[in-house]
Amino acid sequence: MRKASEKSSQDSPSAISPVEGKIRRIEELATQLAGEDERLETFWQELTRRLSLAEVEAWADDLLEFGCELLFDEDTPDGEEPRTSSGARGLQFGFAPLPGGERWSFRVRPASVVHGSTIYSSLEKPEPNGESRALEQEPRAVRLAALQQLPELLDCVLGSLNDTVAVARIALGDPVETNALVSSPFSQRGRRTQASVVKIGDSNAAKPPRS
Repeated sequence: MRKASEKSSQDSPSAISPVEGKIRRIEELATQLAGEDERLETFWQELTRRLSLAEVEAWADDLLEFGCELLFDEDTPDGEEPRTSSGARGLQFGFAPLPGGERWSFRVRPASVVHGSTIYSSLEKPEPNGESRALEQEPRAVRLAALQQLPELLDCVLGSLNDTVAVARIALGDPVETNALVSSPFSQRGRRTQASVVKIGDSNAAKPPRS
């Protein structure tokens, strides 16, 4: 009778040790994550197919949080204020064509950020310092970090498309949105155009007078 009681207590949930309980939960979550990996792979493939139709290269304005490393100047001498970060380096997430331009994919590339103004720009945006590589070949942690940053990257794609349409319409003398940002490679970044208050797509509105 005592042996049966001991066996019953060992099999009961209350008898499971904290370590065993955590291990079982880890196994359960690992199984769930394996299923999510398959769904995410399909998600990335479908999104790649749809974005490829636009043929717009874009890169996020911030480095991925995973693996981002702060950069510092030389060590601060004793007695001075604690040193502050002069920049950061890590991976930049983007959507770009493969060499040859026939296929497009989500990619990451080594990049760095310099805090403050530079001789080139006052915008603290990542500057690439290495070749890009396919996101799908990166570790899971990098892919998940990219997934979190995906909305920001899509904003960059939208901005690039809006700017390109605005530049084309300005060149053709067509109406453009009042606050369209022009940041194409052949225009000054961040300059706003006030060519018209007529929104894009309003074919019934009169064109602005040409100068």
